Amino acid sequence: MGVTNSNKAADTAAICCGDSFKVTLALTAAPDIVTNPTDIVLVLDRSGSLSGPPFADMKAGTAGTVIYCIGLIGSDGLDIAVLNNWATDPDASHVAVTPDAAELEDLFAELAANISKPGATDVLILETLDADFELGEVEPPDKGSVIVTGPRSLRWSIDSLGTTKSESAALRFAVRHTGDATGSLHVNESIEYSDAEGNLVRFPDPEVYVDCGSDVYPEPCPEPRELILPSCTDSAEFDLGEFFVSPTGRIVELELSLCSVCPHRRIALAVQLYDGEEGGFSSLKTFELPAHCGPGCRDLRIRGIRFAVPDGACQCSRRALRARVLANYMDTDFNCADE
Repeated sequence: MGVTNSNKAADTAAICCGDSFKVTLALTAAPDIVTNPTDIVLVLDRSGSLSGPPFADMKAGTAGTVIYCIGLIGSDGLDIAVLNNWATDPDASHVAVTPDAAELEDLFAELAANISKPGATDVLILETLDADFELGEVEPPDKGSVIVTGPRSLRWSIDSLGTTKSESAALRFAVRHTGDATGSLHVNESIEYSDAEGNLVRFPDPEVYVDCGSDVYPEPCPEPRELILPSCTDSAEFDLGEFFVSPTGRIVELELSLCSVCPHRRIALAVQLYDGEEGGFSSLKTFELPAHCGPGCRDLRIRGIRFAVPDGACQCSRRALRARVLANYMDTDFNCADE
């Protein structure tokens, strides 16, 4: 039957910037299906299809067989736990999930191409991570050997798999985020498979949502004046208009981090700057911070909060200032589409 299933899955759907997660690379192979008539392939095309008769009666008589589950995600989603419960262990190499009918068709095409192969020998898998990730700890595989060939790449080789009976192999390794992009990122840059029998094998390309926080500038910078320099000129003069000298003093610019801000909730932020002396300087600014729409809580970096601090006749004097920050949620569930 050749290679019957291949899988690559991350153990989490979302991480914070710089965090690590585990990835499982799995493979199952079996001899020619003619010599293994007890191998079964089940297709679950919508959630719950395996939970009632006639499947309940059929499962009772499948002791000793090898069961592969292929799930097609429908409009109502898919209950992966049902597939894992039905499939032969380990789940990673006996369960495949396809997002649409086209992917399901490709998977069946691979099974059809591999069905008469006597397992797989001289298996070689070359894994390269996307540029936003690096390899962490690589665990010894349960079959074959693995060599780390670079910060983002490894080589997994297996002498033989599934040549006399159905067999599975799995490799687990840690992946660390090293980039600065926020959003859904592909874990793979590439993954290549080859064996002596010419099995056709595709590994999924899992995505992980990486949350690197957000920068918020509640105060806009002064609008620049646009200057257009004519072509073929050696010099140009511009009148920038009228400006007024600010009162004597200094500009104090503050920034801060708001930690673990929940999504879909705007924030009322108040920042007070004062010197603590009776009758001394005091200034309060309030802002409405927009809601973020990520899948989980994230840190917000607030930048560019500016105060003009009067200094009297001399700017050389030393000033001791204090800052106070208050922040509260404004909503329970703000609709980001309203922004």
